[in-house]
Amino acid sequence: MGRRKRKIGNEGGTVVDGSLSSCGADNGEVILDGCVDNRSVEPQPCFTTKKQAARRTSMRRANVNTPSSSTELICVLGNTEGYDSPTSVTTRRQVHRRTSMRQLNTHFKDKQLHFHRCCENGRVSLPQFQEPPLLLKQLLDSRYFTDNIRAYNQMFSMTSYGAKTDDTIDDGRSPYVFKVFGQIYHWIGSMCPQQGVPPRFLQLYIYETDHEFENRMSHFGGQYFNRLCSLVVSQLIELLDTHNELVKLFRIARDKCRDSEVPTFCVRLFSVSGSRQHALPTSDAIGAIVFDSGPRATTDYDVIVEPRGEVPRCINKLHPMYMSPQFPLMFFYGEPGFHLGLMLRDVPGSPAGRERKMTMNMYYNYQIHDRLGVYSLMLRMGRLFQQYVVMVYCSIELNRMDYIRHKQKDIRNEYLSGLYDAIDRGDQTGANVGSRTILPASFTDGPRYMYSHYLDALAICRVYENPQFFITFTCNVKWPEIARFLQPYTLLTPSDRADVVTRVFHLRVGEFVAFLKEEQPLVYSEESSMRSSFRSERIDDYISAELPDPRTDLVGYAVIYATMMHGPCGLAKSSAPCMELSDCSKKFPKLYNSKTYFDADGRAHYRRRNTGIYATRSGVKLDNSYIVHYNLLLCLTFYAHINVEFCGWTMLIKYLFKYISKGTDRVAARITRPVGNTDAQQSQVPKAIDEIQNFIDARFICPHEACWRIFNFPIHHREPAV
Repeated sequence: MGRRKRKIGNEGGTVVDGSLSSCGADNGEVILDGCVDNRSVEPQPCFTTKKQAARRTSMRRANVNTPSSSTELICVLGNTEGYDSPTSVTTRRQVHRRTSMRQLNTHFKDKQLHFHRCCENGRVSLPQFQEPPLLLKQLLDSRYFTDNIRAYNQMFSMTSYGAKTDDTIDDGRSPYVFKVFGQIYHWIGSMCPQQGVPPRFLQLYIYETDHEFENRMSHFGGQYFNRLCSLVVSQLIELLDTHNELVKLFRIARDKCRDSEVPTFCVRLFSVSGSRQHALPTSDAIGAIVFDSGPRATTDYDVIVEPRGEVPRCINKLHPMYMSPQFPLMFFYGEPGFHLGLMLRDVPGSPAGRERKMTMNMYYNYQIHDRLGVYSLMLRMGRLFQQYVVMVYCSIELNRMDYIRHKQKDIRNEYLSGLYDAIDRGDQTGANVGSRTILPASFTDGPRYMYSHYLDALAICRVYENPQFFITFTCNVKWPEIARFLQPYTLLTPSDRADVVTRVFHLRVGEFVAFLKEEQPLVYSEESSMRSSFRSERIDDYISAELPDPRTDLVGYAVIYATMMHGPCGLAKSSAPCMELSDCSKKFPKLYNSKTYFDADGRAHYRRRNTGIYATRSGVKLDNSYIVHYNLLLCLTFYAHINVEFCGWTMLIKYLFKYISKGTDRVAARITRPVGNTDAQQSQVPKAIDEIQNFIDARFICPHEACWRIFNFPIHHREPAV
């Protein structure tokens, strides 16, 4: 057979899986430019122009035969004896990149910039939030307040939220992450509690306000056994009474309750503007006091707060007061949120006849963007901002599902066009036909969506054969773009600004895919068209599981140590996040291998020799047995945890789509007949299958995924198109 070239990552349709967690170098001991405080090696931005890409390619080809071409040093190397911590180095590649970035800045200096992702090219325009009081700004500059901001917000929240929160991941061993699964509800109770029940949430603003401070503190352990500061609580009570319009409305209701001559009334929160007919005027336009003798006509989403009631009421996600009562510290003035009356602006160049209604996604996408010269209280809330973006995305997702639920007749006509189609899709009896609630393939991240893309991936493999490499690209929160943005916010961590991390990672994923296509770091030639001709010795040219020698490649040693080294774990650190039942869940440390080989199942075991090269982390010496397999060129270019696996088997595609869509493991069971009853012909009521509810119960949401979806970033890409 003649020689031929095969490209992995171009025609073969490489699928890149990106995760939004920090790389495993949080406690690394790498020194950057002589500054020990940074504890990381500065990554340089990738090139974006064709001229720069061509220049970089020519430099790499010119130095391809030089063993240390990627680490040609300009400064003098320090002592590397013992390899405990790499010294500060600057490569010619880094200098070249910095020069190119200055050229890019000069190029775009006089260009007119256009913004379309945040405001739809100016069609979305919302009033700016009023600047918060000075005291609240001072509180946000306190580490104690920001660490407990969710507790303070919960203390003053007027509504309760029903959701299943996963707190097991916040055990102190990793950055804080707010994570929920299932459906989220916002509940609002009555103005007064039942007999013998202490007041909660909204009731604290109306009932027994003479003891309001004690009542609030009692829900958090009492006045003297509480981690919350009594002075801060008192100050927040005063601030909310002065500035929050919702609080003012409920204080008016309190005064009416104390007046024995006032007839029975309720509080009505408007769902649209201009709904104040036949209502007692108040100081704001968001709600009113409505008497029993007056008209009680309401719109579909109005919230009525009764004097007393046993069951709380659920606030519709389309109500403008859906978020403000839940986040009183974030919406400090009681500002209304999204509602159906919002419209887009007419701007020059917009298509004629285009729909002018503002969607919920447009509204929240505009809201969580930074703007020059505007003080955004929301984006400084840290952990509370994490909770907010999760609830925002859940609202957007549920709004889309409501539309799908109301269009089931049209969807069933498409999916269940015949009886045989119904049987193929799981309806085994005629009584079940038409009773299933379908989540169509057009819904992103749904089971049918994943399955359709899985079939497309198989079609690509039929034409271009199976992919050889499986790449996992993990976001590094120490990238300079993220660090530079967070410099003015001294108390915020990258996990507190999931929006910034998500936007930077989206840019890097695009650069990463472009790099695979243009630079072709995973291209090989083989002697035969058969897959078996790819010998194990060839894998070492693309995948490594060893620390580079710092005497010849100091930069490679520093980057791999900071991004691709696992641990310490096991007996050296039993509290490591990877530990499960006293063993490492990732099976580290690995066994040494003198060469790369394939086992009986076709899995590759990479060369991992005991070279005597090690690095020290947290006082523990880590050698090649703790290295995650990598490609050196990719790690040097993007300074991130990039795991590269050789996997030339068909089940890779199925594993990929299971991996990116996996959620909570669930088991469903149903008793079909009573125990002891052998009558198989007993009549049974068929249970309708609700695919929408099954999806909601199984999925979980974290801040980074929520921001990714709010920004409408794609979760899947395939090339070529099927």
